[in-house]
Amino acid sequence: MSFYVSLHSPPDFAPNFVPQWTARNGTSELYEAYRRRGISEETEGYRCRRIGKIKRRVAAGDLDGALRRNAA
Repeated sequence: MSFYVSLHSPPDFAPNFVPQWTARNGTSELYEAYRRRGISEETEGYRCRRIGKIKRRVAAGDLDGALRRNAA
């Protein structure tokens, strides 16, 4: 599979193009999308973050110092 990527800037191929997106608008858009879907600290807590899961499993003794499963 291949695809073509243009490295031209928008004025080169669309001289009347005026960008509408800003970092502030993007942040607001993400916040509203997360809020509508119920994503919160609860859904972004330790259960959803890999490092959090690993730390909990090490603390529980499920994983050793090399992050390998301990024998059951």
